Amino acid sequence: MVGKWFGFEREEVFEEALSAFERGDYDEASKALEACLAEDPSDPRVKQYLGKCYEAMAEGALQDENYDLAAAMAENATVLHPGFPDLHLLAAKAFRGLRRTAIARYHLNRALELHPNFAEALAFDVEAGPESVHSGTKPPFRGASTGKDPEFLVRGHVEELRNLGDECLRANLLPEAVAAYKKAIELMPGYPDLHCHLASAYIYLGEFGLAENHLALCLQINGHYVDALVRMSHVHLLKGNPIASAEVYRQAEALDPTRASQYAMG
Repeated sequence: MVGKWFGFEREEVFEEALSAFERGDYDEASKALEACLAEDPSDPRVKQYLGKCYEAMAEGALQDENYDLAAAMAENATVLHPGFPDLHLLAAKAFRGLRRTAIARYHLNRALELHPNFAEALAFDVEAGPESVHSGTKPPFRGASTGKDPEFLVRGHVEELRNLGDECLRANLLPEAVAAYKKAIELMPGYPDLHCHLASAYIYLGEFGLAENHLALCLQINGHYVDALVRMSHVHLLKGNPIASAEVYRQAEALDPTRASQYAMG
């Protein structure tokens, strides 16, 4: 460890970070978590809590109309968790406040690519001026002593469940992976990657009908999800329908031939 954490064990620093996080000191928590991440960039626990810190600081800065800080923290969060549409929308709001329309539009487009039916993103206008947060009572900073925003907590729990499902899938603990993904979907049914991951577990279990159902749900949410299209192609092939398999794979290739090829080989 470096800086003020020199000489401490990594787990000690992580525990200090959690303590700071729980009392709403996101700046202190993020510094400790960044030190942990430098030691092990692959630790999902550190990435999860660091992403939450960045998100909370971005939300607070946005409420205070400190758009520079909000943009920096929101971008940090999207780097750690590029697959969460709400983080991209948060970044879009921050960059709109800075009048940096092109970057705001990029993040808005990413949010809608990940979740085409995201109502708040569909209603968001990057050309409009920043929303005033001082009309009436100022909303509480997420995670402040007034209580954490339930949606913020739910998303964190969903991420934990998805990470658990991924770990179980890699360890070939297939029923456990299915259980984790299903719990995540109960909390957030509108996230396409959860359905795609659950479908992968069902494929390994030989439950091709269930896999097809969840891939169909995934593609209803995001019809341009290349990974899901390739998996659907694979399911059709396993069910003895090579014509449908080839047709779906061509759709994936048309969207992103490199990614389609990588997933087909995997």
